[in-house]
Amino acid sequence: MSRAVWLALAGAIGITVSTVGTNGAEPRPSLVDGKELLRLCRLNKGICQGYIAGVADVMSTVGAIHGYASCVPPTVTVKQHAAVVVKWMEAHPDALGSTAHTIVAEALAQAFPCK
Repeated sequence: MSRAVWLALAGAIGITVSTVGTNGAEPRPSLVDGKELLRLCRLNKGICQGYIAGVADVMSTVGAIHGYASCVPPTVTVKQHAAVVVKWMEAHPDALGSTAHTIVAEALAQAFPCK
């Protein structure tokens, strides 16, 4: 994996963990919103996939982000995760002002609901 993908993944995990912590502190604002994530996904698939994989990993560890939980089958690839999220963003342009991690969480929850 390239250095850019690892940096994107580390950033996604750090940003997402800061918003789902249980210490009662006010969450930090996200550095990336949906508009920026969609722009990045169109510009650099590695950074896009790294960010989305980071959010998906956090979701699988903590269970939910902002109330969105997903049950993604283990056979789904990072590339498929990203395709689901990009398709969701393109179908919901009105939601692109939200934080990127919330958008990823909602897209994955809708595509892979827990039964």
